Amino acid sequence: MRPLRFAFALVLFSACDDHDFKSEGETVDGEGLSAVLDVMEGNCASCHSGGEPAAGLDLTPDLFCDSVLDGRIVVPSDADGSVLQQRIEGSPSIMPPTTAMDDANITIIRDWINDGADCDSGGGDDGGGDDGGGDDGGGDDGGTLDGGQVFADSCSSCHGSSGEGGAGPAMSGVVPSLSEADIADIALNGTYNGNMSGQLTDTDEADAVAAYCVATWGS
Repeated sequence: MRPLRFAFALVLFSACDDHDFKSEGETVDGEGLSAVLDVMEGNCASCHSGGEPAAGLDLTPDLFCDSVLDGRIVVPSDADGSVLQQRIEGSPSIMPPTTAMDDANITIIRDWINDGADCDSGGGDDGGGDDGGGDDGGGDDGGTLDGGQVFADSCSSCHGSSGEGGAGPAMSGVVPSLSEADIADIALNGTYNGNMSGQLTDTDEADAVAAYCVATWGS
């Protein structure tokens, strides 16, 4: 369940129908986050946006950083280990789905990631509070833990960003037979069918992700 930087993360992107995709694409001139956001807007957001973005991944400028800075889709300073870079370069299949982007766009994204994937200049701050700081999984400011964010941070690399399965089983196939207590125990201690080790150490996070799983995939 814990995010993996190199393996099992390729299930996170899926193609949309070509009639929904801007087949012409856009070539961007520039560098840094602003150029990356332009690349996403001109080449990716037609599928990865809206109420049901492809693969549950919204790449529009306002949500881009919140969507990708999870240690899998973008691994700061490691473009080769980032799913975003892997997919736009065609591994295991090309994104956008009809053809590779212009090399200039691919280089913009690669350089931004390898330079540390800085998001301080905008893009993704709307959903995380005024103080920022990477506490999306729960925060210390009095809010309840977001079980969906815990799932995204600690489970989706194996179980898929939408629970569709990958290295681990699809959530819809296992959650209906489990209680919240069962899921919390598995998250902390592992042992589901002997195939999983514990991934969380915080009981509040385990309880939050268990409640989220039951609400989302329970019977």
